[in-house]
Amino acid sequence: RHVNQFSHGVMEGVNGGGPSPAGMRNIINLDRPDPGYSPLWSIDWVTELPVNYKADQATSFTDMAEAKGYDYFTTPMFVNCPDIGNIGEPVLEKTNGFTPYINTDVDSNYILGSHMSLIFQPDVPVSFQTSDGTEIGSTATNMMGAYEYELMTADIPEGTDMINVVANDETIRTIDVMSKMMDMDDTSAAFGIRSGVMGILALAASAGLAF
Repeated sequence: RHVNQFSHGVMEGVNGGGPSPAGMRNIINLDRPDPGYSPLWSIDWVTELPVNYKADQATSFTDMAEAKGYDYFTTPMFVNCPDIGNIGEPVLEKTNGFTPYINTDVDSNYILGSHMSLIFQPDVPVSFQTSDGTEIGSTATNMMGAYEYELMTADIPEGTDMINVVANDETIRTIDVMSKMMDMDDTSAAFGIRSGVMGILALAASAGLAF
Protein backbone atom coordinates (compact mmCIF):
# COMPACT_ATOMS: atom_id res chain seq x y z
CA ARG A 1 0.00 0.00 0.00
CA HIS A 2 1.38 3.30 -1.14
CA VAL A 3 2.15 5.76 1.69
CA ASN A 4 5.28 7.29 0.16
CA GLN A 5 3.22 10.41 -0.59
CA PHE A 6 3.32 11.26 3.15
CA SER A 7 6.34 12.47 5.13
CA HIS A 8 5.29 13.03 8.76
CA GLY A 9 7.91 11.36 10.97
CA VAL A 10 10.32 10.58 8.12
CA MET A 11 14.04 11.22 8.59
CA GLU A 12 15.54 11.22 5.12
CA GLY A 13 18.37 8.72 4.91
CA VAL A 14 17.11 6.87 7.99
CA ASN A 15 13.58 5.65 7.36
CA GLY A 16 12.67 7.20 4.03
CA GLY A 17 11.10 5.14 1.29
CA GLY A 18 10.76 5.36 -2.46
CA PRO A 19 10.40 6.68 -5.01
CA SER A 20 10.67 9.77 -2.79
CA PRO A 21 13.38 9.40 -0.10
CA ALA A 22 11.56 12.11 1.87
CA GLY A 23 8.39 10.02 2.00
CA MET A 24 7.27 7.06 4.09
CA ARG A 25 8.15 3.48 3.26
CA ASN A 26 5.37 1.65 1.45
CA ILE A 27 3.75 -1.37 3.08
CA ILE A 28 3.63 -4.82 1.44
CA ASN A 29 1.62 -7.89 2.32
CA LEU A 30 3.98 -10.54 0.87
CA ASP A 31 7.75 -10.93 0.96
CA ARG A 32 10.15 -13.18 -0.94
CA PRO A 33 9.67 -16.41 1.08
CA ASP A 34 5.85 -16.10 0.97
CA PRO A 35 3.72 -18.12 -1.47
CA GLY A 36 2.37 -15.83 -4.15
CA TYR A 37 5.13 -13.21 -3.84
CA SER A 38 5.84 -11.31 -7.05
CA PRO A 39 8.04 -8.30 -7.80
CA LEU A 40 5.10 -6.87 -9.79
CA TRP A 41 2.92 -4.86 -7.41
CA SER A 42 -0.63 -3.60 -7.74
CA ILE A 43 -0.82 -0.15 -6.13
CA ASP A 44 -3.31 0.52 -3.33
CA TRP A 45 -3.24 4.30 -2.87
CA VAL A 46 -3.79 5.26 0.77
CA THR A 47 -6.20 8.19 1.03
CA GLU A 48 -6.63 8.36 4.82
CA LEU A 49 -4.21 7.72 7.66
CA PRO A 50 -5.06 7.81 11.38
CA VAL A 51 -4.83 11.25 12.98
CA ASN A 52 -1.26 11.94 14.19
CA TYR A 53 0.09 8.97 12.22
CA LYS A 54 3.88 8.86 11.93
CA ALA A 55 6.13 6.93 9.57
CA ASP A 56 6.43 3.18 10.22
CA GLN A 57 3.49 2.93 12.63
CA ALA A 58 1.80 0.43 10.32
CA THR A 59 3.97 -2.47 9.19
CA SER A 60 1.40 -4.89 7.78
CA PHE A 61 -1.97 -4.90 6.03
CA THR A 62 -3.63 -6.18 9.21
CA ASP A 63 -2.73 -2.87 10.89
CA MET A 64 -4.57 -0.89 8.25
CA ALA A 65 -8.24 -1.31 9.19
CA GLU A 66 -10.90 1.29 8.46
CA ALA A 67 -11.91 1.32 12.13
CA LYS A 68 -8.39 2.49 12.99
CA GLY A 69 -8.57 5.44 10.60
CA TYR A 70 -7.27 4.01 7.31
CA ASP A 71 -8.74 4.13 3.84
CA TYR A 72 -7.37 3.38 0.39
CA PHE A 73 -8.42 2.43 -3.12
CA THR A 74 -6.88 0.09 -5.69
CA THR A 75 -5.49 1.96 -8.67
CA PRO A 76 -4.98 0.59 -12.20
CA MET A 77 -1.22 1.13 -11.70
CA PHE A 78 1.36 -1.67 -11.48
CA VAL A 79 5.05 -1.30 -10.73
CA ASN A 80 7.93 -3.73 -11.12
CA CYS A 81 9.61 -3.26 -7.75
CA PRO A 82 11.36 -6.30 -6.23
CA ASP A 83 11.77 -6.18 -2.45
CA ILE A 84 15.47 -5.98 -1.60
CA GLY A 85 15.21 -5.29 2.13
CA ASN A 86 16.01 -7.64 4.98
CA ILE A 87 13.62 -10.49 5.63
CA GLY A 88 12.52 -10.26 9.24
CA GLU A 89 10.22 -12.03 11.65
CA PRO A 90 6.46 -12.08 10.94
CA VAL A 91 4.84 -8.78 11.89
CA LEU A 92 2.11 -8.95 14.49
CA GLU A 93 -1.04 -6.86 14.26
CA LYS A 94 -1.03 -3.66 16.29
CA THR A 95 -4.20 -3.48 18.36
CA ASN A 96 -3.88 0.08 19.65
CA GLY A 97 -2.08 3.36 19.08
CA PHE A 98 -4.16 4.44 16.07
CA THR A 99 -6.59 7.34 16.47
CA PRO A 100 -9.34 7.77 13.86
CA TYR A 101 -10.53 11.10 15.33
CA ILE A 102 -9.24 14.55 16.25
CA ASN A 103 -8.35 14.62 19.94
CA THR A 104 -9.04 17.99 21.58
CA ASP A 105 -7.04 17.09 24.69
CA VAL A 106 -3.79 17.82 22.85
CA ASP A 107 -2.55 21.12 21.44
CA SER A 108 -2.62 20.00 17.82
CA ASN A 109 -3.40 17.08 15.54
CA TYR A 110 -1.68 16.09 12.30
CA ILE A 111 -4.10 15.19 9.52
CA LEU A 112 -2.71 13.24 6.55
CA GLY A 113 -4.62 12.18 3.49
CA SER A 114 -5.16 12.18 -0.24
CA HIS A 115 -7.99 11.35 -2.66
CA MET A 116 -8.39 9.50 -5.93
CA SER A 117 -8.97 12.85 -7.67
CA LEU A 118 -5.71 14.27 -6.28
CA ILE A 119 -3.12 11.66 -7.29
CA PHE A 120 -0.05 13.47 -8.65
CA GLN A 121 -1.95 16.77 -8.58
CA PRO A 122 0.30 19.29 -6.76
CA ASP A 123 -0.73 22.63 -5.26
CA VAL A 124 -4.45 21.84 -5.01
CA PRO A 125 -5.96 23.92 -2.17
CA VAL A 126 -7.27 21.80 0.72
CA SER A 127 -9.59 23.37 3.29
CA PHE A 128 -10.51 22.17 6.79
CA GLN A 129 -14.04 23.26 7.66
CA THR A 130 -16.67 22.92 10.35
CA SER A 131 -20.08 21.53 9.39
CA ASP A 132 -21.39 25.03 8.60
CA GLY A 133 -18.58 25.64 6.10
CA THR A 134 -16.38 27.83 8.31
CA GLU A 135 -12.75 27.36 7.32
CA ILE A 136 -10.43 26.78 10.28
CA GLY A 137 -7.31 25.75 8.37
CA SER A 138 -5.92 25.28 4.88
CA THR A 139 -2.98 23.79 3.02
CA ALA A 140 -2.18 22.49 -0.47
CA THR A 141 -1.28 19.11 -1.89
CA ASN A 142 2.34 18.10 -2.42
CA MET A 143 3.79 16.81 -5.70
CA MET A 144 2.14 13.41 -5.18
CA GLY A 145 -1.26 14.85 -4.38
CA ALA A 146 -1.24 14.33 -0.61
CA TYR A 147 -2.04 16.82 2.13
CA GLU A 148 -0.42 17.02 5.57
CA TYR A 149 -1.66 19.63 8.02
CA GLU A 150 -1.20 20.39 11.70
CA LEU A 151 -4.59 21.54 12.97
CA MET A 152 -4.35 23.54 16.19
CA THR A 153 -6.94 22.64 18.82
CA ALA A 154 -7.30 26.35 19.67
CA ASP A 155 -8.63 26.91 16.13
CA ILE A 156 -11.49 24.41 16.56
CA PRO A 157 -14.68 26.21 17.70
CA GLU A 158 -16.23 24.96 20.92
CA GLY A 159 -18.93 22.39 20.30
CA THR A 160 -17.47 21.17 17.00
CA ASP A 161 -18.03 17.44 16.60
CA MET A 162 -16.65 16.92 13.10
CA ILE A 163 -14.29 18.49 10.57
CA ASN A 164 -14.76 18.25 6.80
CA VAL A 165 -11.76 18.13 4.47
CA VAL A 166 -12.62 19.91 1.22
CA ALA A 167 -10.75 19.95 -2.11
CA ASN A 168 -12.02 21.05 -5.52
CA ASP A 169 -15.30 22.10 -3.83
CA GLU A 170 -15.90 18.51 -2.73
CA THR A 171 -15.86 17.05 0.77
CA ILE A 172 -13.29 14.30 0.47
CA ARG A 173 -13.15 13.29 4.13
CA THR A 174 -15.01 13.78 7.41
CA ILE A 175 -13.21 13.39 10.74
CA ASP A 176 -14.88 13.15 14.15
CA VAL A 177 -13.76 15.54 16.90
CA MET A 178 -13.80 14.35 20.49
CA SER A 179 -11.99 14.33 23.80
CA LYS A 180 -10.27 11.19 25.07
CA MET A 181 -10.72 12.44 28.61
CA MET A 182 -14.46 12.76 28.04
CA ASP A 183 -14.57 9.19 26.74
CA MET A 184 -12.74 8.01 29.86
CA ASP A 185 -15.10 9.99 32.11
CA ASP A 186 -18.14 8.47 30.35
CA THR A 187 -16.69 4.98 30.71
CA SER A 188 -15.89 5.55 34.39
CA ALA A 189 -19.38 6.88 35.04
CA ALA A 190 -20.96 3.88 33.31
CA PHE A 191 -18.76 1.53 35.33
CA GLY A 192 -19.74 3.34 38.54
CA ILE A 193 -23.46 3.03 37.77
CA ARG A 194 -23.07 -0.65 36.90
CA SER A 195 -21.13 -1.30 40.12
CA GLY A 196 -23.79 0.50 42.14
CA VAL A 197 -26.60 -1.54 40.59
CA MET A 198 -24.70 -4.78 41.21
CA GLY A 199 -24.19 -3.77 44.82
CA ILE A 200 -27.91 -3.11 45.31
CA LEU A 201 -28.79 -6.45 43.75
CA ALA A 202 -26.30 -8.21 46.01
CA LEU A 203 -27.81 -6.58 49.11
CA ALA A 204 -31.32 -7.46 47.96
CA ALA A 205 -30.32 -11.08 47.38
CA SER A 206 -28.82 -11.32 50.84
CA ALA A 207 -32.08 -10.01 52.27
CA GLY A 208 -34.07 -12.63 50.40
CA LEU A 209 -35.61 -10.22 47.93
CA ALA A 210 -36.01 -10.96 44.23
CA PHE A 211 -36.29 -8.68 41.21
